[in-house]
Amino acid sequence: MSGISISGPDAGNYSLSNVTATTTANITAVTLTASIIGNPSKPYDGNAAATLTSANFSLAGLVGTESFTVTKTTGTYDSKDVVTAATVTTSLASGDFSPVGAALASNYVLPTTASGAGQITAITLTASIGNDPMKIYDGNTNASLISSNFSLTPLVGSESFTVTKTTGSYNSKDVATATTVTASLASGDFTPTGGALASNYVLPTTASGVGQITPAHLTVNADNKSRIYGDANPLFTFTVSGFVNGETVSTSGVTGSAVCTTSATQASHVSAIHTALPARRARWQRATTISPRQIS
Repeated sequence: MSGISISGPDAGNYSLSNVTATTTANITAVTLTASIIGNPSKPYDGNAAATLTSANFSLAGLVGTESFTVTKTTGTYDSKDVVTAATVTTSLASGDFSPVGAALASNYVLPTTASGAGQITAITLTASIGNDPMKIYDGNTNASLISSNFSLTPLVGSESFTVTKTTGSYNSKDVATATTVTASLASGDFTPTGGALASNYVLPTTASGVGQITPAHLTVNADNKSRIYGDANPLFTFTVSGFVNGETVSTSGVTGSAVCTTSATQASHVSAIHTALPARRARWQRATTISPRQIS
């Protein structure tokens, strides 16, 4: 120090032996506080690991334009689950700070932790129908499904859901045009397995996939007939059964006709002879009986 002087009413009673003096003084380091900003988020992946960038850090207590770039890239959420993950915390070391401009790390007490708001978002699942669900034609588009008909992606690890929906709809009631099955889904159709939580996922509301309807089998029966020996064969008739949903030959769209034949002729002896009804996949037979002719 220099320029030391005295003043006051009694100043004349004293004289200074020196007008300069030396002493010691300390400048103490400023303590910085770090916080995490920018609400770092990630899709649910089954763990609490957080990814950070320098933009996620804010330092309080800096002097002037001095600053530090924080290079720490990892942190931890307070929970691995969507509903309960609310904050991110990370530990910091001196090596995580890069001075910017004229800043000197020695002028600051660098923070050892930082925390702030963060979140984990739910994964959106997609559902599909597999294993080619099929049924025999019954005149409607109703489809029956089981849990093995459903596939979900993208599940995390061993987590999964059993889909309990048992009904769906074909895109057509008819064999030729039924190619897909669709089902609507609600949250109650999913049972978590393998540690899964429904809140960690956006559950699908629909599922679709390949499906088919196979033809219903019709049964054609030739009617029993009889005649007197020597007469011409009677007109052979038949009945068709197996139509569904109230359909008949005339309303079902079935085309073609069956023709009944027999090996019996007018000269055939009295007996029971088979009447044959040829078809594409089967031959149905009924008895044609030839009775004795009465002689008078």
